[in-house]
This record gives sequence, structure tokens and C-alpha cells, in this order.
Amino acid sequence: MAGFTQAEAGDTPGATAAYGALLNDLLQALGGPMLPTETLLSRMATRPNVLDVFNTHHCHAYWRGRSGDAAGAASSFTYLLNEQLRVLGPDHPHTLTARAEPARWTERVRNDR
Repeated sequence: MAGFTQAEAGDTPGATAAYGALLNDLLQALGGPMLPTETLLSRMATRPNVLDVFNTHHCHAYWRGRSGDAAGAASSFTYLLNEQLRVLGPDHPHTLTARAEPARWTERVRNDR
């Protein structure tokens, strides 16, 4: 995976871009760009690769924050958490892990001011 390789090499902007491209590719494979009123739930609730999309979204948000866009990471993680709550439920391990991320990145935004 290009994003992982770039992250390991210390190229955080490259990792962010690679994970963003992969996320877009996964969403395209699920039926094209999402409409403003559409959610991941409506798109993927019955799809077997929903965890791949969530994992890729998580990596993209994380490297977005590491690249210096803490506000963007906080926003992405908030969106991801809401989708995981709807699709996976509140007790799924991925949802439980994701709960801390919006607050973590929001705190970084405050500290950067």
C-alpha cells in the first residue's frame, strides 16, 4: 500500500494524498461519488468491504492531521465516527477505537492556536 510506505518513509503529505486517493477509489468502486444527502450507511450497509473503507478513512484522517491539518483530521474523524455508529453500532471495536479521535485532534487545534 503506497500510503503506508510513504508514511513509513516520513512523507506525511504523500501518505495523506495516497490514502485520500485510495478512499476515493474505494468509494467509486461502491457506485460513484456520494451525493450530498447520501451517507456511507446508505451506500455500504450490506457491502462486505465496509471495514476496508472505514480503515482507509481512518488512515487518511490520521495522516491528514500528522501533515498539519488538525482541524481537517478532527472533522474527518467526527464524520467517520458518526458513520461507524450508524453502520457498525456503538459496541463494535472499530467504533470504540474511533471515539477518542475527534477529541484528540480538536485538542491539537486548540493547542496550535
